[in-house]
Amino acid sequence: MLGVTRRVVFLGAFATAVLGVACSIAFPLDVFQSGHARPVTPPDAEVDATRVPSCEVKRPPPHPDHDDESPTPDIGSIVFAARSSSASSDSGVPPSSYGYDLDNYCTCGGTVPDPQSCTLPKRAPKNCDQEGGLDNTAAPIVKNAADLAGGFGLGNFEKYVNEGTATMLIQVTGYNGMPNDTQVVVGIIGAAYRMADGVTPTDRAPPNWDGKDVWSVMEASLQPNSSLPRAVDQEAYVSGGVLVTRLGSSTLSDAGLGDSLLLGIANHVTDGYITGRIVKEANIWQLHDALIAGRVPVDHIFALLASGSSTACKGQPAYLYAQTQICPNRDIAADPAQDGRGFPCDAVSFGIGFEATQAQRGVIGITRPIDAGCGEDYTDSCKGL
Repeated sequence: MLGVTRRVVFLGAFATAVLGVACSIAFPLDVFQSGHARPVTPPDAEVDATRVPSCEVKRPPPHPDHDDESPTPDIGSIVFAARSSSASSDSGVPPSSYGYDLDNYCTCGGTVPDPQSCTLPKRAPKNCDQEGGLDNTAAPIVKNAADLAGGFGLGNFEKYVNEGTATMLIQVTGYNGMPNDTQVVVGIIGAAYRMADGVTPTDRAPPNWDGKDVWSVMEASLQPNSSLPRAVDQEAYVSGGVLVTRLGSSTLSDAGLGDSLLLGIANHVTDGYITGRIVKEANIWQLHDALIAGRVPVDHIFALLASGSSTACKGQPAYLYAQTQICPNRDIAADPAQDGRGFPCDAVSFGIGFEATQAQRGVIGITRPIDAGCGEDYTDSCKGL
């Protein structure tokens, strides 16, 4: 799905699109600036630090305790365009192996396995974590459901990117260009077209991935009457060469990334991360081994599947698959504050890998109409399952 009828179009699947989530974005939206004045929230700020999990958990690199000396404390804005994903690439790596431990539990792991961090429905099987307590039950399920639904699903991401049709932009500002930087600013932007001439937003062309590709941006990704991104993390950092961005305890629902599944899922991730190894190769900045990981409320998945394809409405194959697979596989609470406190499992954990290459921001693009799917007010849930 490439657009919306009364909705914004883009590739929300990465890290990040929206379906009218009630929560506002967790990142400050008033300023997109460089500098290192604001306090930094550590990656495990919402995890119970007093609890000892039964295994060594996999988490993003911790916040560095210093800035590396750099001849250029601020090298200027760098824009990355997502170019491939673990759902599209035939790497042979299982989809569930991407992600992080999100709840400080090693369910089924360790010498003495941890319990589930939330309460499962009756008769539901326990959903075990991957090695390192890695939480990711949703990726293989959503990928298969998207393939059944057709359209702009997870598996089609690279096809549309390589046609120059859409992608996700990650803008990094205030970076010192070194392996350790205690604070950078990261903005997430929806891109419409890779502009053939770098000027005309309606003329698309395949990207060259030479650092000079110019992508038009979706107006809904920007603050009103401004060129600044709506979705901004002013407390991101680089640690050991890895960029770490927190998605916060709400969603990226203000990011304007649209409803396509790869970026659409990302827009619905809560309490998660965007990370990636930031390197400069042949004078072009790259994000390698990048990840989007977090919690996806199950109610949002049904709406997301149905937002751009009528083949995912109730009774259709994609819907039936999602219902029978997603609902029994709820493994985590949508709100991290509810971990380990007996609250219901009302979300699925999610992780997806991607690669991104330096690109350029262009002019504001257009909104393309698409299949209205099951209707603007379509909703569903796992209630009773």
